[in-house]
Amino acid sequence: MMCSIKRAWLVALLYLAAGSVSADQIFSFNLDLDDNMIITDARIRVRHAVTGEIRGVSSRQWLRVRHELGLPGEWFGFEVYEQSFLDFSDNGPDGVDTYARQVEYALERYGAAALGPSFEAGAAALKNPRTRPWTSLITARQHAPSSILRMFDVLIRYGCLPPEARPEERRIFPVGWAGLDPRFHAPTTAGKKAKVQIFLLDEVEAVPVPEGARLLTSPDGDSQMAVHLWGFSDDDPENSAEAEKLLPALVAAGHWPHVKVLLFPTPWGEDSVECARAITSNGNLRKLRPEEGSFQRRPAA
Repeated sequence: MMCSIKRAWLVALLYLAAGSVSADQIFSFNLDLDDNMIITDARIRVRHAVTGEIRGVSSRQWLRVRHELGLPGEWFGFEVYEQSFLDFSDNGPDGVDTYARQVEYALERYGAAALGPSFEAGAAALKNPRTRPWTSLITARQHAPSSILRMFDVLIRYGCLPPEARPEERRIFPVGWAGLDPRFHAPTTAGKKAKVQIFLLDEVEAVPVPEGARLLTSPDGDSQMAVHLWGFSDDDPENSAEAEKLLPALVAAGHWPHVKVLLFPTPWGEDSVECARAITSNGNLRKLRPEEGSFQRRPAA
């Protein structure tokens, strides 16, 4: 079975115009995996504290259910327990192949419908040799990065990605993993993801914008500037809200003056291009302008 990618919910032009860009001008794409790049049948399980009943919900359903656990209603008495996230770790029966087998099953059963709203953009960024070294996967899963690479090997085997689009292991950040770098530790998943985002933005800012760089619409949307470009995509409203709260405040405080920061939330069933926002220099969020998919070259000095 070969994947036929028909959905284009997230425009990748902002990242893929890098084909003729100076090698040192960075176009960086950073995205979540579950329900954003890939959709699987993995389940989060909760247990009733009295009866022991176990129920499973999808990661999409979990966005709602996690706030209803223990409250009067359908989820009264249910709670997270030690095996709740077994499908999202290397500790289940399939071990390090857990994620790979979930994706293989999803592709066999659902075909292209298993590819999430950011798959096309993420795949295009991974295919491009200029953008691939700056493309990162930031996921709440608890797998080791090497196990997530096994999942990408499935995507390659099914023709969804070419072999050269395999991501770099150092660019995989599973914030639920027990081996996560202590620099990224935080009380919440959203907080951990935000720390990874800050780390990645600091990396980009440390690279000087080269002479001859492409001119992009400025962060404020009122001029053309030679800057790096960095974007983050996530379907979880809490992760997106944390990024929308923290990153603009840091930009307003003077962080990353040579980077244009874009946020691409992918709420289910909505056009993420319409939801996309650029962070302005004073820390506000603005909608993207139609011309922001086009580029000019800055004359070399």
